[in-house]
Amino acid sequence: MKYFLIFTLIAFVGAQTDWCNIENCTPGTHVQCRYSNTSFGSSCVSPVVQTMTPALQEIIVDRHNYYRNQVAGGNVRGYQNVGLPSAVRMASMRWDNDLAHFALLNARQCIFAHDQCRRTNSFRWAGQNLAALWTSYTETSPNFVLSEFLMNMIGMWFDEHVWTRVSDINTLTTIYNGNEAIGHFTALANELQTHVGCALVHFNDGSWRMHYFACNYAFTNMLNFPVYRSGTTGSQCTTGRNPLFSNLCSVNENINPNPFMNEADAVETNELIIDDQEFLMKLKKNVD
Repeated sequence: MKYFLIFTLIAFVGAQTDWCNIENCTPGTHVQCRYSNTSFGSSCVSPVVQTMTPALQEIIVDRHNYYRNQVAGGNVRGYQNVGLPSAVRMASMRWDNDLAHFALLNARQCIFAHDQCRRTNSFRWAGQNLAALWTSYTETSPNFVLSEFLMNMIGMWFDEHVWTRVSDINTLTTIYNGNEAIGHFTALANELQTHVGCALVHFNDGSWRMHYFACNYAFTNMLNFPVYRSGTTGSQCTTGRNPLFSNLCSVNENINPNPFMNEADAVETNELIIDDQEFLMKLKKNVD
């Protein structure tokens, strides 16, 4: 088995939206503009789209909320085993079909790389986490357990908490600690993450079967902006707590995932990302 991660950047799609000229995106860069048809990319070999059933959606959402609940409760250790702070108003996450649709457009290209823009009509600063697994067997093999795969991929993003400092939580100024990435974790743990939508595509990559998992989020990593505000757990939730994940606010909490109205007010972490393909090649050289 081969595992790889790539950095975070970190819709029913409205028919009237001009995705090629939408605000907050460089013209022509939105994933819906670049890949508007439903066909697979030219790089795909024997591709199969995994249907995201309600049961799979629940696994993905619950796993995100499970980890977010740990963070919000102050039960996660960060860099050098220093405890990360608890969160005063951490959102519960829900599934969003628009985010999932744009994640699928990315995954259907069979190229392990972030798209440049994936905002939806509801989420102006949508973020993204990518992960992949290479196996010698197919997704139909008894060796491939889909639920375990999904939880493991999300768990790998969460595991970056061991490199995350309290200062990163209070004010995000980088998505690395030295050479170690923290951006997957900070995206997953952001207090404004109200929604997630994911896609999974299986395809051949040489002699391997690649399982490419993409999740889009309501919000992305922002420089000079807190990942979440620290303090007594849930002390600023106005609609109560989530009954299943008691350190998170209720799903009815009115949390705004669009704190910035235009690019002048926000600085995404895009400029801090090394080239995706360069990073991927470095990883491949270090894995048998």
